[in-house]
Amino acid sequence: MELLGIPPLVAQVFALGRTGYRLVRDFKSTGEHSTRLLGELEIEDRRFQAWGEATGLSRSDWNGLQHCYLDQAVLDILCSIVLRFADISKLVERYGHQKSQGTGQEVETKVAIESISILDYKSLTNLQSITEEVARYREIIKLTQTSISALNKFRWVLADRQKFKRLIDDLHSSNNSLGALSTPKTLAVANSLSTFDLLNTNDPSHLSLISTSSSSSHPELSRTAAFKSQNLLSPSSFSLPPDPIPHQDLVIDDPITPSRTLALLLSKNVPVSRVLIEWKSRGSFSNPISSNASSALILSRIQKLVHLLASNPPHAFRTLSCAGYHAGPIRIGLIFNLPSSASGTSLPSSLEQLLGDRKIVQAIYGGKPPLEARFRLAHALAQAVAGLLLVNWLHKGVCARNVLFFPCKDDASAIDISSPFLTGFDFSREVTDRAFSENSIGLANDLYRHPDHDAGSEFQKSYDIYALGLVLLQIGLWESLETLGGVEKDNEGNFVYASHRKLREDLLERCIQSGRLCYRMGTGYQNAVRYCLNMGIGLQHNEKMRPIAAGSFFSMVICNLTAFSM
Repeated sequence: MELLGIPPLVAQVFALGRTGYRLVRDFKSTGEHSTRLLGELEIEDRRFQAWGEATGLSRSDWNGLQHCYLDQAVLDILCSIVLRFADISKLVERYGHQKSQGTGQEVETKVAIESISILDYKSLTNLQSITEEVARYREIIKLTQTSISALNKFRWVLADRQKFKRLIDDLHSSNNSLGALSTPKTLAVANSLSTFDLLNTNDPSHLSLISTSSSSSHPELSRTAAFKSQNLLSPSSFSLPPDPIPHQDLVIDDPITPSRTLALLLSKNVPVSRVLIEWKSRGSFSNPISSNASSALILSRIQKLVHLLASNPPHAFRTLSCAGYHAGPIRIGLIFNLPSSASGTSLPSSLEQLLGDRKIVQAIYGGKPPLEARFRLAHALAQAVAGLLLVNWLHKGVCARNVLFFPCKDDASAIDISSPFLTGFDFSREVTDRAFSENSIGLANDLYRHPDHDAGSEFQKSYDIYALGLVLLQIGLWESLETLGGVEKDNEGNFVYASHRKLREDLLERCIQSGRLCYRMGTGYQNAVRYCLNMGIGLQHNEKMRPIAAGSFFSMVICNLTAFSM
């Protein structure tokens, strides 16, 4: 039910709720249990804030309520949240003052209410149905004003944690109710924003707290926080696989293939299983140091990558579980378990293959994949790249060739393009690992290469985002990059084009500026692709080293794609 005057009232009460969260989060912890409770409170605070961002209420955008089903029901929930903070203010006053450090004097501070006009009483003339709530709001304001200055002077003690936990449970329930009253698209955007906000830190201890605090209520967030915390630890703290999988434990379908093949893994510790092997030539690494030292660094990086990909990565990363690695004299193979739903009899198809051979897609969809399937595919890949960058890992191989689709176990001819897997991790490294750089496969022929990425220079996060934009462009128009860019091949199969910079300019002109992509996929999708293709362009070296404005990436890419992938 929508009543006159409710939208601005909702935004005003939301602002008061944000103030209440800030006050309660200032409580000091006294012990491990209290610290975890404050971690749970932080999660609910971020969820509440992200919901406000997704609906526009945090910007006093009344139109944001079009993304909610019942304005008055939303108002009731927000009122219950604010009332909880008023109740906790009363409870806190029962526990002693905290002395200020050094003086022994009690801290006296003035009321610090920000200039929030809680109610616009003129707008309530025709709102007889919420007269009772108006009186309650006045009481809330009175209680909050008298307790704000005191809240920061008290210490939350262990004896109170049951009551504090009750507050958190109520806030959790209220956030769930707000989500239930939001459209699926708005809820998905809010979830993405809160996850990013909570994980946008490089403090392993805080990430560990987030992981512990969210283990029961938000298991995927818990996994991602634990994964990032683990990744931030020094390599010496990892329990790395001591030895590669020996050749006699692998029955390889095609030992000659240069890139990827299926195999049978024969291990004493696990049942016989079908696996996928991705090969990397040892010669693909540059050797700025002695060959022995370089070889040791290669194996060290491979071992850490195996450990990370075997340690239950979050589902949103769209990665395969790593079973180990095989180190041959000429190449190194990363060994991946197949998805449980996949057929182990035939190789997966890559996005590059689907774009180049329309017969495969024609047999499945009767033409190009439907719009909703392409949106879900684009969103899944953007989420995967965003997740990797958020945990400080550079993929370095984002391209259509490394996006795989596995045939279904029940029907080997069936492929679900909305369920991709991102591979090509043989070139990956963590952001802080600058010991040496690898040569990408065929740099001169790498169409996904960032125009400002000079040979031998350090790889940047922006380069992965740029490559993602090229993949999204192909998905939107369902044509290969060579076709879109007018790239031809010479007699030896090498791509012929003026430069990576000219290729980018041609793609922008032909696909973006012409309105072609917008016509096919809409303005939001086009804006996401444009953002990626403009990432890191024209920056000086010292500017490239600056952190990416990850918030803008999430809002321009993830949120835009989320809004259309539901």
